Parts: sequence; C-alpha cells; structure tokens
Amino acid sequence: MGVLIEVDWLVVGAGLSGATFAERAANVAGARVLVVERREHIGGNAFDANDEYGVRIHRFGAHIFHTSSVKVWDYLSRFTAWLPYVHRVVAEVDGVSLPVPVNLTTVLALVPGNAGERLRERLIKAHGAGSSVSVLTLIEHPDPDLRALGELVYEKIFLGYTMKQWGRRPEEIDRSITGRVPIIVSHDDRYFNDQFQGIPADGYTAMVDRMLRHPNVAIETGVDYREIVDQVKFRRMLFTGQVDELFEGKHGWLPYRSLQFENIRIHVDRVLQTAVKNFPGAEPFTRMIEHAHFSPMRRASTLITAEYPQRYVRGMNEPYYPLLDRESRQLYRKYAEEAQRIGDRVVLAGRLGKYRYLDMDQAVAHSLAIFENHVLRSSNSYPSARLRTGLDLWA
Repeated sequence: MGVLIEVDWLVVGAGLSGATFAERAANVAGARVLVVERREHIGGNAFDANDEYGVRIHRFGAHIFHTSSVKVWDYLSRFTAWLPYVHRVVAEVDGVSLPVPVNLTTVLALVPGNAGERLRERLIKAHGAGSSVSVLTLIEHPDPDLRALGELVYEKIFLGYTMKQWGRRPEEIDRSITGRVPIIVSHDDRYFNDQFQGIPADGYTAMVDRMLRHPNVAIETGVDYREIVDQVKFRRMLFTGQVDELFEGKHGWLPYRSLQFENIRIHVDRVLQTAVKNFPGAEPFTRMIEHAHFSPMRRASTLITAEYPQRYVRGMNEPYYPLLDRESRQLYRKYAEEAQRIGDRVVLAGRLGKYRYLDMDQAVAHSLAIFENHVLRSSNSYPSARLRTGLDLWA
C-alpha cells in the first residue's frame, strides 16, 4: 500500500492528552502531526454535544475541570472561556441525601445528637480542622469511637459504591483509587477544593477542536491506528490508547472497568439538587447525572443519565478505568519495560497508555511535560530523524 502522509508525529487518540501534545508540537515546534482517533469524534471521554433542547450532554460521564496548576489553567484558557461551576455531590443513604465526600455535615447526619458532636470534636482533634483522612485509614484508627465511625461510613457509603464501580471490595483495590474518596474534617461540601474550577463555556469538544485547529495538524476520526499505521511515515508516535493492545497482549490483557449509560428524559427544568447523585445502596447503577446543572441556562427539558459499571470485554465496550491491583501493576510493568526497549520511538501518555487514573488536569500536565522533554529538549531534530512506519517501528 502506498504512503498516505509523512509526518513528524503520529498521535494516537484525540482526547485531552493527545490534543495537548499535538497542539504544542504543531504550534511551538512547527512539527507536522497526524492525530488518529478510533471513535467518530474528538475529545475522548470528555466529548460533549447539545441535545435537541439545547442542553449540553457529557456523553461519557460527568467531566468537571479542576486544577491547582496555574500553568495548566492558563494553557487551556487559551482555547476556552469558562463557566463558573463548583461541583457538589450527594449520596442517597437510607432515603436521605448526604454530602460526599463525607464531611462533618455527613457525620452529624449519620450520627445525630451529642454522639455526633463528640465524634466531630474527636475527628478535629485527631486529624486537624480542614484535613482529610481515608475511610480505610479510619477503620484502623486507635480511637475505638473513630474506628466505629469509619466502619459506619464504610458500610453505608463506601462499600456498596466501590463494589459496584470496581467489582471488588475496597481492600482488594489499589489505595491510589480508594484513597481518592476521603472523609473531610470540615463542613466544606465542595467535591473538589482546587483553586481553579469550571466548565468550558462552549463545551469540551469545542475546546479540543480549537486546540487541534492548525495547518500542521491532520485529524482522522473513526479510524483504528492499526488500520493505517503501515501507510503513514512518521518519526515518532505518541500513544494514548491501551498499552496492552499496543503490544498485542503479548504478556496478557490488562483489566479495565467499563460503563453503560441509560438516559432518562424528563420534561421539567431540573430534578436533582446537584449535578451528580451517588447511589451506594442496592440500585444497579452507581450515580445519576443531570447535565443541566453544568450550565446556568434554563431549559424546558432535562436529561438524567444513570451509570451502570460493568466488566470491560475487549471488542464489546469501552475501557474507562484501569483496574489497579497488585497483579495488574506487575503486568503493566512488563509493558512499560517493552516500551523502554523501543526507546523514544513510542511515548506513552494518558490514562490508558500509562495505566493509571488521571484527572483531566493531570493528563494535560503530563502531555505538556512530554512535549517539553521529548521535543523542546530533544537534540533529535526533525530533518535528520529517520521516517518509519508501523512495519519497522519495533525493529
């Protein structure tokens, strides 16, 4: 087959990781970039689009941008204005909506009266006002009353949600995941406490489109990179897909978790008190998302999306979350070693490429760092670098 295009970088994936790198490589380094995306759209899991009523829908789950990095915020602000938005979440517990992550307000609702007040004071004394402590740490606490509080929170809020989301008990999962849901020792009910929080004013898809809008950037959507990799000559590849698929599963397939979405149309303005409501109980879904909350605009109809976690099956559904435990970390290390053996010809990026949970700001920061390390500081100039295709990529 003939060569379709010659580029400096082949970028696999048009999510935030791939778009950030492609934009920097084209705009700053003058590199020629081909972005290949298996889905029919850009934006990755942050893809959004307006429905027939004008409500912007987050098609693959709620995406709230938050960061404490001035560098990341300023970078993305070149491509979007922001709608002010502070994310708050409640959980349905015994028929009552309680703030999550669990804070002192939640504690006083779970343990009312003087007993709750005593626990509040003990938490503050033991850990300090404004601090956070993981549920798994609290259930090992030397104070028996705080240990009992940890066990109550574990049973009422943490256990059911975790088992539905991950298909495992919390103690069977890497603490980098379970530690993301702490108990907050304050009455602050914000889900995130980062300095910068917001929703792109025109949506994530529009923001990514602006990032990729450069004469040096070509985009192919609805195409698996494996279908064209032997038809493209490129010097290097940024790979944001599943790292085990890059190496054709030679060491075994990594585990992931997937999601199924069910949309519910209701012809009223809004239904839920917050954009996201968690359900740690017996319901088969983990949460409901009401997309209307992401915009100040009022509409005549609202869409609520229920999320049903499920096992990832190759070729059947999407891998949304790496399932981290000791065995999967060991397996990933084998693939990371494979990537090291092929040197700088392929650079791994993103949640699937690095096989770890990355928030959106972390994905952007990581791609900015890759650009600085592998392009700006590289002595391998584009004119002298050898062109290669998929046929000789691993040679």
